[in-house]
Amino acid sequence: YGAIYMKPMRTNSRPTGIFLVISLLILNSCIAYTNSTFEKYDGNELADRWLSSNSPQTRKSIVYELERREDINGLVSTVEYAIERQHRAGRGSNFSYKEVLPMIHALGKLKNPDTVATLYKLTIFSQKEVQLALLEALKQINDPNSAHFVAGFYKNPDRDIRLHALAVLGAFKSPQSID
Repeated sequence: YGAIYMKPMRTNSRPTGIFLVISLLILNSCIAYTNSTFEKYDGNELADRWLSSNSPQTRKSIVYELERREDINGLVSTVEYAIERQHRAGRGSNFSYKEVLPMIHALGKLKNPDTVATLYKLTIFSQKEVQLALLEALKQINDPNSAHFVAGFYKNPDRDIRLHALAVLGAFKSPQSID
């Protein structure tokens, strides 16, 4: 009683291979559609679209497009909108701190020291995930002039954040980071 009879699975990998090819084709067409959707907008227009969107996926796609273009001004405008939205966010807001993570990663990948001040503004997000992403972005930018900013993370009560801040300071390898 209660025994379940299961047929042996077929080992034919053809359906799996076809499924993989079809999935890759669909993914490629979605990426091409997303790129063509945003191609006609400049960085500030994309930042405006980020603000007006209620879809976290659309917001993430906009940030990826700005990163692809290496549009620092567009990313900075988008971060400013995120900060403004965070200040206005109250109970029931549809804004999540996780929406700033792609922005932080993009600014880090672009490795432009001019974005350090923008990253500093994102310290209003106190979540551990955001703080660690900020430190990682600062490590990627590798600007010894931001050592004082990184040292401020050492006052964080979270041990992981303090240790990561020390690692970032060590990665700078400059006399400023030692002071």
